[in-house]
Amino acid sequence: MDLAEFVHFVVEDLYEKGNLDETRRAFQVLEQFLTGSDQDTRNLIGLGFFETLQNVASSRPGGNKVSEQFFGPMSKQICSELLLDRA
Repeated sequence: MDLAEFVHFVVEDLYEKGNLDETRRAFQVLEQFLTGSDQDTRNLIGLGFFETLQNVASSRPGGNKVSEQFFGPMSKQICSELLLDRA
């Protein structure tokens, strides 16, 4: 699965078209993967999805803050770690 394509699907085809329930569901599925997987899978999702999400969202209205409403605890943790790595 190409996580960059999935990011664009979530942002462009779900969120930007107002499909907030589906957007929320996509983040819930990712959260389930994060909580029920090994470190390699969490790294893949962190780098493949969340880092790409940050890059895509940074060029849109509201920036990275828009997607935070959909984050679960593991998503928040991974995103804050990604931001620390950039500092």
